[in-house]
Amino acid sequence: MSDNDIFVNDSVPKVKSNIIPKGYVPINLSSAGKLSAPAKIHVRNYNGQDALDLAMATEDDILETLLNVLIGMIYEDVEPNDLHEYDIEEIMLNIFFNFWSSALEYPYTAMDDEFEGIDEIRTARLKKAEEKLIITLTSGQIKTKNLKKEFVEPIVIINDEITYEFTLPRIGHTLTAQELTEDKFVDEEDFFNETSQKLIHNETVIENGGGDLLKVAPSEKRKFLKYQAKRMKYFTSLIQSNLIKSVDGQELINVEDKRNAYLIAPLTVWEKLNKEIKKNAQFGIEHTIKVKSPLTGKDVDRRFQFRFMDFLPPLEP
Repeated sequence: MSDNDIFVNDSVPKVKSNIIPKGYVPINLSSAGKLSAPAKIHVRNYNGQDALDLAMATEDDILETLLNVLIGMIYEDVEPNDLHEYDIEEIMLNIFFNFWSSALEYPYTAMDDEFEGIDEIRTARLKKAEEKLIITLTSGQIKTKNLKKEFVEPIVIINDEITYEFTLPRIGHTLTAQELTEDKFVDEEDFFNETSQKLIHNETVIENGGGDLLKVAPSEKRKFLKYQAKRMKYFTSLIQSNLIKSVDGQELINVEDKRNAYLIAPLTVWEKLNKEIKKNAQFGIEHTIKVKSPLTGKDVDRRFQFRFMDFLPPLEP
């Protein structure tokens, strides 16, 4: 997004009253008021400052920037770090459909059986991604699922006479884990920076089908991949640790205490938690959507793994 893509408009002041200002639309969140966000919120469109903030964001701070922008667009008082990932996904999708377009274009990956009747040349082009398939999703195709009435947070798990309390993940857990992981591995990240850049370059060359590959010794690549795995394990453990609210009535506040509890808790605790989440805590956008295959014209079920950035419109004047 360039500077010319930024449109300018005065932001709507957030005056709290029972009357929702003009320009705000209602969203009934599928978390149904059972987590940290209200069951119903009101949002406005992006303004010039929002567009500028998003345009100036880097890869490292885009998530934090996006959260701050969204909070400014929500009329109700909502703490950004306390939003669930599915809340954010749902809010952004509603903003897109309410203010920007009645349809969302999305890449489509065909399955092997859809190539029947397609000539060999085109099939080869599709499989090599030389030709990309695009489908259009409308708001009517995308469904949501509410949290069950039976769901209560915190989730209580009793294991070997020890009582654990858990919360569902919040986006703040991710931001905290990212920051702590960066701090812990800053020296190794600098050490492996050159290797990382070489591998990224080589992947780009292979994907584009042309260019010179940079030499990376097998031992160099092996050490880098080992470092990446170690970093990801630490990051994931922090995310999991932050789900723990208390152990035997002792509330855990800081990340260090939570991680110590995580390292002690037996696997059966997490198995019981996952079972409870699967049973009662499924909500948000249904990612399996019935669409029409652009190759066969037949209705098929496809799973779409949306990213927040997929719902950002082209912010043009």
